Amino acid sequence: MFYLTNLKLDSLKGGDFVTNEKLISFFGFWLANALAVLAAALVFKGNIVLGTDKVSMPMAAVIAGFTVTVLTTLVAPAVDRTGYKVKDKRLWVVIYLLANLLILWIIKRFALVLGLGISGIIYVVILGVILTAVQWGVVAATGSMIKAKKG
Repeated sequence: MFYLTNLKLDSLKGGDFVTNEKLISFFGFWLANALAVLAAALVFKGNIVLGTDKVSMPMAAVIAGFTVTVLTTLVAPAVDRTGYKVKDKRLWVVIYLLANLLILWIIKRFALVLGLGISGIIYVVILGVILTAVQWGVVAATGSMIKAKKG
């Protein structure tokens, strides 16, 4: 089984510590997701909107990036709990794309709180594809795709 990041929330049992490598990986994905959302908001003005009267545009990008990062971290453990064994990396891309679409749809529903507004489903799909590509680019650049331990 492959994981997108080294940070697995369910792997932190008693006596385990979050290592610097896991933190750097998490912050790397957070930064990449935030910058991707910010860039998409600049390109698709009016359809992907960052900020509200209470949340500034940069802060909304940080919040959206953090939310996407935390929720995508939960994808691999959720797939593990289903008992389904995913061996093909291409299938992981599809799984993370679907997860990103669901996450963005949820974030879209909380636009007033999180500061990310998306005008329609087509822009959810576009941003989901962008985020998935960015996340897999980070995986390729950092080598953070790891094989899970057996047992």
